[in-house]
This record gives sequence, structure tokens and C-alpha cells, in this order.
Amino acid sequence: MAVLTLIATAALWWIYFWPPHHRSIRGLRNSLAYGYGHYFIFAAAGAFSAGIEAEIAVITDHSKLEPPFASFAYTIPIAVFILGVWAIAIRPNADRVVNIVVPLGGLRVLIDPLIPVPFALTSVILIGIVVVLVWRPPLPDPDDEPAEVLVD
Repeated sequence: MAVLTLIATAALWWIYFWPPHHRSIRGLRNSLAYGYGHYFIFAAAGAFSAGIEAEIAVITDHSKLEPPFASFAYTIPIAVFILGVWAIAIRPNADRVVNIVVPLGGLRVLIDPLIPVPFALTSVILIGIVVVLVWRPPLPDPDDEPAEVLVD
């Protein structure tokens, strides 16, 4: 469980820092959406750790919570985190492939409680999202003009 949690945490970190965030805060409307959208992202990150604790309590028979519900305690925060980051930062900076894989991956994380191996499917999905993000870099910024090269 510790290794899977480390994989998920690293994947969430990668997903969060993939897009160039400075592009998402241009103008008042975008800045407000970006700022207030982080409420959900940060709340989901905090809830993720509480969900892991609930899952460990169920696995070690220290909780009366049923296993699928304990799994939802961490998969829902992961899904909210991924979809939140995608909505406020990734979507405007990504191509079609990334804009399909990331939200679908965020939704597919919710399937994990339906399988008997806790956390395994979530880790595989998160690794898949990170692989796509490594493979497909952010789109170039349309406001960046190429630097002029002076030739003597």
C-alpha cells in the first residue's frame, strides 16, 4: 500500500506541475477561476491522505467500513484533483490527446473500488496519465514570439 501511495502521490505531483500555470492567470476572469478552483484541488489533496488512512484501517481490520466505501474515500479525491487541475490549467494548454486522456483517466479512477485489489487500478491509470503527459508536451504559448536572431 505504501508503494502504491507513493506512486499516486508522485503522479498527482506530475499532473499538477505539467502545464505552464502562468498561462492560466491572464485576465481577471481566468485568475479568479484559477484561484478559486484551487480550493477543490487542495481540498482533494488533503482528502486523499485521509482516504489512504481509511483504506489502511480497513485492510488491517481496524475499521467497520466496508472495503468499497473505503476505496471511494481516496478515489473520489483523486478524481476531483485530476479533473480540477485539468479544468483550470491543463485543458487550455494541451492538445486533443491530453484533453481526452486526462479527464477520462480521472473518471476511470472511480472504478478502482469495484475490483478486489485495493489501489492497484488507480496506480496504473495514474501512471498512464503521466506517460501521456510526458509524451505530449504542452502546446506552445501563442503569445510568445520567437526571439529574433541577429546575423552579422
